[in-house]
Amino acid sequence: MASYVGQQYIGISTAKSLRKQNMSSTQTYSEYFCNTALQSLQQMIVLSEEAEKNGFTLSEEQQKEYEDALETMKTTAEKAGLSVDRYLRRMYGQGVNRVLYEKMLYRLTLASAYQEKITNNFEYTQKDLEDYYKENTKSFDRLTLRYQKFAIVEATETAAGVTAEEAKKQAEAFMSKVKDDASFSAAALKLAKENASDPDKVTTENTLKTDTTYATIKNANEALADWALDASRKEGDLALIDGGEKVGYYVAYMITPAHREEYNTVDMRHILVSLSSTDAKDETKKAEAKEKAEKLLKEWKDGAATEESFAELADKNSDDKTAGGLYEKIYHDAMVEEVNDWLFNPKRKAGDCEIVYSEKYGYHIIYYVGENVPYWQVRVESTMRNNDYNDFYEKASENYPVTTSKFGIWYRNEPF
Repeated sequence: MASYVGQQYIGISTAKSLRKQNMSSTQTYSEYFCNTALQSLQQMIVLSEEAEKNGFTLSEEQQKEYEDALETMKTTAEKAGLSVDRYLRRMYGQGVNRVLYEKMLYRLTLASAYQEKITNNFEYTQKDLEDYYKENTKSFDRLTLRYQKFAIVEATETAAGVTAEEAKKQAEAFMSKVKDDASFSAAALKLAKENASDPDKVTTENTLKTDTTYATIKNANEALADWALDASRKEGDLALIDGGEKVGYYVAYMITPAHREEYNTVDMRHILVSLSSTDAKDETKKAEAKEKAEKLLKEWKDGAATEESFAELADKNSDDKTAGGLYEKIYHDAMVEEVNDWLFNPKRKAGDCEIVYSEKYGYHIIYYVGENVPYWQVRVESTMRNNDYNDFYEKASENYPVTTSKFGIWYRNEPF
């Protein structure tokens, strides 16, 4: 985990046992990793057993993915100059060999495929989506506002504090300067400079919260969130909010009140001619990639020039390996900026096909399929599917009681 996210963010020492390092006040890192592994293992067993019990089998494509993963593992072992068993022991620890690895990988592939099947099998009517949204508007509505906190600070032996009365006066003085969004920002920047040890280095302020949610604001303060999501809220509302005992006060300004995201998502098909960050700096390789993209686009235009022919071309040539190059229900900022801007251009129409270059990935040949359902509906449906799947899994897992023994793990080398 330290190598994955960066040891400086985890605080794990590889020099001593994880049983002697606390992740939190109630759990050691050893307990955390063991429990996470057990949960993952249980989920894999439950889903794969349920799949077999219900006669579910892998599709040809899923079976090929499993076989390709095995082949990749064998090729990697060969390149490392190791037998498969020795490679697996080095990667996963004592006791792991080819037979066990193949069995576990198959179970994992089957479990993942069955989970996808169960999740996608739930069906919802438009009324179901509308009703769920109405019952949970705070979970889905988005809003844009600014807020500045004026905190109560307890005095110490070396520093003066800020009383509730003083915090309120500070907030009122700030509020008197706010007439609109721009004046709020200017007042916030001035305040940030006054409180900074080096004012010259302060060039921006962080009061703006764009397309935020009730849950996010509630993390800052519940009273603030309740004000922001009040049904009577309107653009330009300005308020002084009592954050509660020992908290302080907030000055809040509403820019865009809470609303449902009604804009339509879009579908596209996509062929990627990828460029690594290194190759993107090489003009020759960049030119070669562009030439390849242009040839593929010309090949499509000279042929049937249909969505179906584009899908066939994507299967044969795209570096991202998505079936038919199809991406559905794309929402704002889901894609890299250059692709996002092309997709959501107001002039975009079904059947448009162009090459778009992005610094991050290379050349994108994009076929615009058209608009899909509103984004709020995508979010609601996703939440409902997750909830229904969790209900299914909770019930199914009751048939697979778990007993654990840490006997084996005690004999592993440190840090375990």
